Amino acid sequence: MLGCLTFLLLVGSILLIVAIDVVCWMWCDWRAGISGLIGLISFLVGYMCSVEMSITPRDFWINTEFDIVNKKLEYAWEIAIGTGVTLYVILITFF
Repeated sequence: MLGCLTFLLLVGSILLIVAIDVVCWMWCDWRAGISGLIGLISFLVGYMCSVEMSITPRDFWINTEFDIVNKKLEYAWEIAIGTGVTLYVILITFF
């Protein structure tokens, strides 16, 4: 049951990032759209690397599986937002 919930949370997060990127392409300039695409890619990479980067082996023994999934999603969102905003600021500065 938790695997299904994990999958739904991951797909919902990806769809939310894609929806934000579509809005950026429609109502903002190209720099915001590019930043959204890079943010989506960094979200996927951040989620993939989150076990090695943000979760200690002790967390698997102490926390519930849902807490670990929340921690993985939180880490992926931090990476996506940080990368997207940083790239947007860099693109605004130079272009």
